[in-house]
Amino acid sequence: MNGDALTRGSIRVALALCAAALVVLPWVAKGDTSSARSRFVRACWVTGWLFYVAHVALAFHYFHDWSHAEAIHHVEERSGFGPGLFVSYLFTLLWTGDVVWWAISPESHARRPRWVALLLYGYFTFMAFNATVIYETGAIRVAGIVATALLVGSLGLRWYVKARG
Repeated sequence: MNGDALTRGSIRVALALCAAALVVLPWVAKGDTSSARSRFVRACWVTGWLFYVAHVALAFHYFHDWSHAEAIHHVEERSGFGPGLFVSYLFTLLWTGDVVWWAISPESHARRPRWVALLLYGYFTFMAFNATVIYETGAIRVAGIVATALLVGSLGLRWYVKARG
């Protein structure tokens, strides 16, 4: 398998696992750390992060020769805004922090304020939507649209079920 296939494949697996976690997450009760749903979300989230970290390493190895300047140049060519790479660095830092928090203290992570989770997962959804729907074409764009629709549907259905009591 070549570097391009490894790099693209790793991010596709990461995004699929991230989407699965975010679609199921609204159905996990606040504070729950032991149900099958909670374990599924955590496994998808952590495994997705591992694939994402592999993607970043593969991209820097195969495409940027481990050069931050080259990565900035690539982002500039692709999006017209090279410093946008720092948005990706923030994404990496936040996802890593969330995974570490979940590993160190799952109970604390499960009890965190709702606004923290909404901001974090909202940012992740924004990044994934842009990566798949805005910057991609073909099957990846369709997959991004489907994943976004599933997430919105899951959130809407969960809100509806809670509102009905």
